[in-house]
Amino acid sequence: MPRLKHKLNLRVVIMTITLTIMTCVVGISAITSLTELKEDYQQVKSEHFESLLAITQLKVQTNKILAATNNMFLAVNEEDLQWEDAYIADKATWATQTSQQYADNLYAYQDLLSLNSALSDQSDAISAAMTKKITLANQVLADYQDVEVYRREQLNKGNVSIAVTLDEVLLLFNPMLNNASSDSSPVAVKELISPLQSVMSAQEFQTLLALLTGTTSISVDYQAYLAQLSVVEQLKSDHKALTQSIISVIGDSGLAAQKAFLTNLTKIEEKISLRESFLYLLLLTCIIVAIILITLQTNLLRRVSLIRQVIDAGDSKNQYRIAIKGSDDISEMAKAVKGYIETILEKDQALSDNNKKLQHLVTHDDLTNIYNRRYFEIHMAQEHIRYLRYKEPYCLAMLNIDAFKAINEKYGHDIGDKVILDFTLRVDNQMRQTDVFARLSGENFILLMPRTDQGNALMLMERIRSEIIAMPTVVGEEKIEFTVSIGLMQVQEVDDIEDASQQMTFVSQALAEAKDTGRNKVSSYKSGSL
Repeated sequence: MPRLKHKLNLRVVIMTITLTIMTCVVGISAITSLTELKEDYQQVKSEHFESLLAITQLKVQTNKILAATNNMFLAVNEEDLQWEDAYIADKATWATQTSQQYADNLYAYQDLLSLNSALSDQSDAISAAMTKKITLANQVLADYQDVEVYRREQLNKGNVSIAVTLDEVLLLFNPMLNNASSDSSPVAVKELISPLQSVMSAQEFQTLLALLTGTTSISVDYQAYLAQLSVVEQLKSDHKALTQSIISVIGDSGLAAQKAFLTNLTKIEEKISLRESFLYLLLLTCIIVAIILITLQTNLLRRVSLIRQVIDAGDSKNQYRIAIKGSDDISEMAKAVKGYIETILEKDQALSDNNKKLQHLVTHDDLTNIYNRRYFEIHMAQEHIRYLRYKEPYCLAMLNIDAFKAINEKYGHDIGDKVILDFTLRVDNQMRQTDVFARLSGENFILLMPRTDQGNALMLMERIRSEIIAMPTVVGEEKIEFTVSIGLMQVQEVDDIEDASQQMTFVSQALAEAKDTGRNKVSSYKSGSL
C-alpha cells in the first residue's frame, strides 16, 4: 500500500472511505468528479493531440514544398530542376497521405486538396518553364558568341566600321548593359546594320543579315528568351498567390485544431469548478470533509493547469522551465505531453545541425577543409561584379605544387596528402581575412585577393614561395622538400560576356609560363604578352 500512496485511484479510495463515514453524498460526488475528469482528459488527448501534432508536421512539410518550388525559380541548370522535382514529389506524397488520414480535423479539407493539386500542376509548369528558359538562355549565349567571332574577324580584316556596328548590336543583347527601353527585335537590328550595305558586298551583307535576324539568329532567339521571361514572371506571381492560399488554409486548420483542444480542456476545468461548488456546500457540515476536498481538488487543478502550461508553451524556451512533479496519472500525462514537444524540438535542432554540415560539405574541400572550386567560382563572379561597379582592382593567384606526382610516387599518396595539408596551412597563415583560398583539383589551388593591386599581391606570393623553399614538410622521419609555381594577375578589362571566367584563363596562362620557364617562380600576367 505505501508504494501506491501517490496514485490518483488510491486518493479516490481514501476520499470515498472518509466521505462514507461523514456522508455518502460527499463521497459519491468526489468520485464522480475525478472519474469524469480522467475520462474527459483521456478523450481530449486521444482525439486532438495526435491530430494537432500531425497538422503541425503537415505545416512544416508544406512549407518545405513551397520553399522547394521557390528554389526552382533560382535554378541555373536542368540538373537542379530535376533534384527539386524529386524532392517536391517525395514531400507531396507524405503531405497527401497525412491530409487524408486527418481529414476530419482539417479545416477546409476539400480546399486544401484542391490547392495541393494546383501546387502539383504549378510545380510541373514551373519546371517546364524554367527548363525552356535555361535552354533559350544557352541558345542566346551561343548566338552571341557566333556574332562576337564574326565581329573579331571583321576587326582583324580592318573593317572597323563593321566591327563598331556589331558592337552596338551586341549591346542590345548584353544582359549586364541592356535595359527595358532597348529594342532588340529583328526589325530594329536590321535598321541598325542597314548602313553597312554601302561598305559590304551583297553576299556578305546577306550573310550578316542571316546571322543577326535569320530564323535561328540571335535577335529571334533573344525575343523568344524575353517572352519566356514573361512566362516565368507570371508563374512567380501565380505561385505567390497560391502559396498565400495554402499557408492560409493550413494555418486555419492548425488554429481550429488548437482551439478545439483548448476548448475541451476549458470544459474539463468548468466541470471541475461545478464539482467544487457543489462540494463546498457540503463542506459546511464537516471541517474534515472540507480539508480533504480542498487538498484533493487544488492538487488536481494544479496538475491540469500544468498540462495546459506545457501545451501553451509550445516550442518556446519556457517549455524547459516547467517542472513536473508527482507520479500520478495526471502528472504522467503532463510528462508525456512535455516529452512529445521536447522530442519535436530535438528533431528540429538535429535537422538544423545536419543542414549546417551539408552546407559546409557543399562549399569546402574534403581533404584540406578550405573552399572548393564551386564556392570559389560563385564568389569570384560576385567579386567581378563588384569590380565592374566600383572599379576597385582585385588580384588572382593560381598556385601549383611542383613535381607533386613524383612526391606521390616516392612517398605514397598518404604522405602526399600531408604535403598538401601543410602547404594549405602555410598559405592560409599568410592570407588576410578578406582573401578567398580554394582548392581547384589535386595540387592546384587559387587565391582571390580583393582590393589588392599587383605590387602588393606579388610581395605576398614571393613570401609564400620563399617560405615553401625554406622549410620542408616533416612527416615522421621524412623531410619532403618541394617548391611551388605561381601565376599572378590583376583583373583585366576584356570585352567579353564571360569576363569573370576569362580572368581564370589569364591567371592559368601566367601559371603555365611559370611552369614552362623553370618552375619555383612567380609569373605575372601581362596583357598581350602570353
